[in-house]
Amino acid sequence: MTASGSLIWSNREPPIAISSAAELDRALDQIAIRLQRDRPIIATLAAHDAEALIGVGADLSFVQLQSANGDGPYWITSSSTTEPDVVAFWLHGDHHTEVPRRYLLAPSGARAALREFLASGTKLPGIAWVEVGS
Repeated sequence: MTASGSLIWSNREPPIAISSAAELDRALDQIAIRLQRDRPIIATLAAHDAEALIGVGADLSFVQLQSANGDGPYWITSSSTTEPDVVAFWLHGDHHTEVPRRYLLAPSGARAALREFLASGTKLPGIAWVEVGS
């Protein structure tokens, strides 16, 4: 069963209503097409009284799960890299946000995690997650 959600990707555009994984993928594809290659964004999917943030438009991505009010703790994807650098994203296209590379994974994995969140409100098994802010 898929829940409905709302995808916020820009402070200048209305949220996009999402009611299926196919709609979510279409919306993310269309958003990625509109982005400047050097300015990836963080979009927010609100569903299940929680939020999932996803990096869109970069070679690597991430997903962060948090309560709807943003209070911690929250969960973020994790990778095996030990590289100390960061990748810059822009939250909803405006707010510069640096994400440490240790939280980044392939966009296909991030998309799968976001689809699982939409469907169940939970973390996707098989992807490494770390709790932050507890």
